[in-house]
Amino acid sequence: MWEQPKGKAFSQSEVFADGATGRTPPAGTVARGSLEPTPGYSSGLGPQGLLTQVPIPVDLARGKAVYESFCAVCHGLRGEGDGVVVQRGFPQPPSLLQERLKQSPPGYFFLAATNGFGRMMSYASRIPEADRWAAAAYIKDCLQEQGAQCPGGTRATNR
Repeated sequence: MWEQPKGKAFSQSEVFADGATGRTPPAGTVARGSLEPTPGYSSGLGPQGLLTQVPIPVDLARGKAVYESFCAVCHGLRGEGDGVVVQRGFPQPPSLLQERLKQSPPGYFFLAATNGFGRMMSYASRIPEADRWAAAAYIKDCLQEQGAQCPGGTRATNR
């Protein structure tokens, strides 16, 4: 097992007629982790624009944890735009409780977390897609509608 025949990347192969070790994937295959579970899951967009519903079942307790870890630093625990960085002199972000954002669909918050918005950086490399959807559901279901009074472990599907 110490020495075994194997093809190293970009090396010559005596096995295949074209002499290459790298093979083209069979038609119709999808790389692991690349399959989108539902339309709009990765983009936040549907045929009519921003997704108006969360496309997957999410755990609101997980959404709360993600929000408190990544969003509350700027937006505050209650979404009022009074996070700790604002108290240290950073410009105040918009309150998530203002009417314009209350009217925004979950896809808006997913896209803001994915691409960044204004002074907000992109969190796509830091927060997995499912967690961004969970945070969007937490913002819509808990912060905006119940004033941060959301039962832990509640699942929001297609909201």
